[in-house]
Amino acid sequence: MSENEDGRTRFEELTLVLTLLVGSLTALFKIVEYFNSNVIIDESIALAIVFLTAFLLIEVLLLLLFLLFKGCSLWAPKEHKERLDEISSEIGLYMFGIPIFLILYVLCLTIVILLMQYTGLSIRLSIIWMERITNYILIISLVIILILVIVAYFLKVIRPIIVPVVSGFVIVVAAVIGASLGAFLLLSGTYSIDMVDPPGNSAEIISFTITDTGIPSGRCFIYLHKANYSSETLFNNIDNIIINTSGENSSKYMRGEKRSDGIYYLFINTSNLPSDYYTLDCEVTFKWPWSSFLKRKKLDTAIFYIPYRNGTS
Repeated sequence: MSENEDGRTRFEELTLVLTLLVGSLTALFKIVEYFNSNVIIDESIALAIVFLTAFLLIEVLLLLLFLLFKGCSLWAPKEHKERLDEISSEIGLYMFGIPIFLILYVLCLTIVILLMQYTGLSIRLSIIWMERITNYILIISLVIILILVIVAYFLKVIRPIIVPVVSGFVIVVAAVIGASLGAFLLLSGTYSIDMVDPPGNSAEIISFTITDTGIPSGRCFIYLHKANYSSETLFNNIDNIIINTSGENSSKYMRGEKRSDGIYYLFINTSNLPSDYYTLDCEVTFKWPWSSFLKRKKLDTAIFYIPYRNGTS
């Protein structure tokens, strides 16, 4: 191959890789933007999108590594150029394999959703079975790797074959775990409290909406505090409530529920509350049962004032 043809081939490779990189980053940005600006109701779909985001992160990492090694090979000495080209070629196999996997993944996910809707079965149940199968495969793989390590330790003849396999497996597992953590953080969303009906001289009920975007949480913990001027603590807790994913929950002063739109609705009865400053502290801690290390707390605080009314002190 002549120098001009080689240069043209490298240019075409870089152009294709840059196109894939821009496409992957665009898809990643759109998914993150949607999750951080919308309330996600179905937890099973959220889990599937987290996996999709994790593979997109791995794809972006591979594309950047390919550009790094391919770029270094352009100016590297001849004795190193061949090795850099080999590394970039190996990365390229995975780099172009992941998009094919993502297409099949999205296709299978769409088929499962349509099948569940047609048969009336629970999507959550199918996701649970998928999680169990994944856990079994991971346990079996770890046992096989452990056996290979023990065998390689005692049989030096096959050690050169087993060591790369074990190393590759460890790298893949580390990449998947790291990408899953990254996807979990990117899609965790935001948390905010908005007052719908502000307190007035005649209104006894104050309404709030609590919006939890991103990966859906299970329960919402709410604490009502009243201003305290006689001690070192600025506010004293006077009531608290836990709003579950279904049904209505109530306490001494508060009543709340999570409706079908995925938003928490909170109502505070101020008829027996004196005129003063109050704070509303709300938080959610979401954690999927299959991965206890994926855990994050989101919280927000609202300060409001209840004006003086006849019958209150």
